[in-house]
Amino acid sequence: MAPRWRGALCGFGGFATGLLFLWSGLLAPLDWAAKDTALQWFPDPRAEESPVEIIGIDQASIERVAELTDFSWPWPRAFMGQLVEVLTRAGARTVIFDMLYLEHDVERAEFPDRESDEALGQAAAANRRTVFAGVLRDDERETRNAHKALPNLGEAACVEPPSMGRHRNPSVPVDEISDGAHLVGSVNFFPDDDGYLRRMAPTYWAGDRCVPYLGLAGALSYMTEKGAELPEVRYEGDRVHIGDRVLPVDEDGRVVLNWYGPGGPMGSRQGAYRYTPIYDVLIAYQSLESGEAPHLDLSRFRGKAVLIGSTAPGLMDLKPTPMSEFGPYPGVEIVATAVENILRARPLKPTSDMNTMLLMALLALLIGVLSWAKPGIGWNSLFTFGLLGLYWVTSLFLLSEQRLSMPIAGPILSGFVAGLLTLGWQYFSEGQDRKRIKELFGNYVAAPVVKKLLDDPASLQLGGERREMSVFFSDIAGYTDISESLTPEALVSQLNEYLSEVGKPILRREGYIDKYIGDAVMAIFGAPMAQEHKELEAVLAALEVQEMLAPMQDLWLARSMPPLPTRIGIATGHAVLGNIGSEQRVNYTAIGDTVNLAARLEGANKHFGTSILIDGATAASVRDRVRIREVGTVAVKGKQTGVRVFEPLCEIGKEPIYPEEFITAYSTVVDCFRNRKFEECVRAADEALSIRPDDVPASMYKDMGEEYMLCPPGDDFDATVRLKTK
Repeated sequence: MAPRWRGALCGFGGFATGLLFLWSGLLAPLDWAAKDTALQWFPDPRAEESPVEIIGIDQASIERVAELTDFSWPWPRAFMGQLVEVLTRAGARTVIFDMLYLEHDVERAEFPDRESDEALGQAAAANRRTVFAGVLRDDERETRNAHKALPNLGEAACVEPPSMGRHRNPSVPVDEISDGAHLVGSVNFFPDDDGYLRRMAPTYWAGDRCVPYLGLAGALSYMTEKGAELPEVRYEGDRVHIGDRVLPVDEDGRVVLNWYGPGGPMGSRQGAYRYTPIYDVLIAYQSLESGEAPHLDLSRFRGKAVLIGSTAPGLMDLKPTPMSEFGPYPGVEIVATAVENILRARPLKPTSDMNTMLLMALLALLIGVLSWAKPGIGWNSLFTFGLLGLYWVTSLFLLSEQRLSMPIAGPILSGFVAGLLTLGWQYFSEGQDRKRIKELFGNYVAAPVVKKLLDDPASLQLGGERREMSVFFSDIAGYTDISESLTPEALVSQLNEYLSEVGKPILRREGYIDKYIGDAVMAIFGAPMAQEHKELEAVLAALEVQEMLAPMQDLWLARSMPPLPTRIGIATGHAVLGNIGSEQRVNYTAIGDTVNLAARLEGANKHFGTSILIDGATAASVRDRVRIREVGTVAVKGKQTGVRVFEPLCEIGKEPIYPEEFITAYSTVVDCFRNRKFEECVRAADEALSIRPDDVPASMYKDMGEEYMLCPPGDDFDATVRLKTK
């Protein structure tokens, strides 16, 4: 299977795992936790001129009011009326109470009957933009459900099915307060499955009425000019229109709140919102009533949506939110966040389930395919963790800059599983490759070559490839006659000793011993690993074989065993390399003209009385390092075209096996013969033979020169020596 398809399968496996977690609901808690962490790192900076202020009912205010008035909590609601009066004078645009006044106030001597409720209602009526909190109950108790302050926003404003409101009854503040209210909003806020509050449902069905959440009611009051109708609220696809504001919603129709920082003012960190203690505002009321200038700068409330809610721990209005890691989060600040998200039209932009699945598939497939493009544990880890890290950083950037809430857990889980599957598959297949490489090459190449192949199995193209190589063939001269003179035991013993000596230089020079053919050896240089100087390594290995066999011949004679004269042929060129054989048995070998030429050159040694012959391509690459002499242009059996053939003599710098005078004279022989100067060829041959009388090539050229002197060749003469036998 092609690597890209393996990568695609691993990517699909990672994607399928992510889908399983997504559909089973196991992914949601992981994604919430990841997104919460991201929000804690990158809360949205609030504008310098925020439209929201908070008046907190803190513990210190409760204690100080108790000291001055003897009223403990809960205070008379007339105090809240005084608070509204101060805010009205300060120019607050909207006052929002995150407090429930569903029952009448406790009767006190100072406020008989229902005077306290009426005082708050009258102050709210004078303000004309005061919003109170109600609650929706899932029961069938008889409740106040028809007060005009609880608006019906219409069917287009609700995304949940109307049947959801069949048993949902609203409870609103007492009539004395509701009569003065501009709007009433529900404080219901449905948490996610882990209990955290993250997503706001702007509206709910209550009976046959579509009623607003308190945060939406506060925003609508803020956006409405006094005496004007409420802005329209309607859903359109994945958006909710609130007046001229358009907010994205998730697939449940909820607004994903965009948090501004830690809750406050409790704890060691200052929260995102500025809080004004309610005690300071009540003291400001007393100052205004007595004609004195208040110490509190009331301009902070001008034109703002002012929320009143409890922050005292004892009042138990602390909620779990993504920012709760920094400390307790007051409920009033959740409403404040909702109001500001709406007024600024800047909640988080959610990602649909479809886009989440697309991102999961894309990241898993990308990791799978790239990891197979360059296999290995190191590369796999780099691609997997690199791409996962890049995705995480990208999601943080988009959150920070665009407030786009990217899915985190799903794509990262899918990508991680894809990387894990790829790693496991590669580990298994690499183990199989390593086993196969050891089986194929363990006994036929040097240990460093095996290590290179094991480190980079992908470099080995077992399926077949065309590659340039130097092919080495060796054979024992007259081995058939020699074998008949030995017992089988002696024959095998001597042959194993011989082949071991021949193999040592080949392996040392990082050649690959392709096969043993009886007494013959076929080796390849430049495979299975590429070699930069394959020609030189092959020739030096051949010279070393002859050098190492020389003392062995004397040793065998001393044992009454025959010497084993060896002939070697080397050719360089392109050949097809790969696993070749039957279904039952294959061999990693090479085939082609280069292999055939090397075998023919080995056999040609017996015609020229030489021990090593190499072709012209090999000679051209080694002549700077090896002393060579040209034997001539030779057409081996089965070939019409001749090739230039050379005999390597020794490595340059070592003592040559032939005298320098002989090499010079012999070079003249070949040049004269090639140029049809047969008389000069014969004279040069005589000079060479006077130095080495038994040199077969010199004698051969002398004979051919004398023959051509008597019978000159035709115009098609090309100086090629044609061999009739192998």
